[in-house]
Amino acid sequence: MNLRFRRGLITWEAPASSSTLSKPKGYLVYITNEMGEEINHFVRGKAFKPESKNMPGRGRFEIEIAVINDQNSVSERSEAIKIKF
Repeated sequence: MNLRFRRGLITWEAPASSSTLSKPKGYLVYITNEMGEEINHFVRGKAFKPESKNMPGRGRFEIEIAVINDQNSVSERSEAIKIKF
C-alpha cells in the first residue's frame, strides 16, 4: 500500500489484492508516537486527517494502515511513514 502525507492529509491507494467484488469495509489507521504509545482509528475512505483531538500529543509519529475486508479480517499493516505533527 502506498501511503502519502501532504498538506496535513494522509492518503493511500487500495491494495492490489482488493477487487471490485470484495470492497474493503474500511481501514485501520495505526498511530504510534515517540514514546511507543499506539492508538488506532477506523476509517471508511482512503484518507485520514490527523487533528489534535485524535493524535496522542504532538511530535513525531509513525502511521500504518491495515485493510478490513468483508469477512472482518484485518490484513497485515503497511510500511510505516513518519510524520511530524
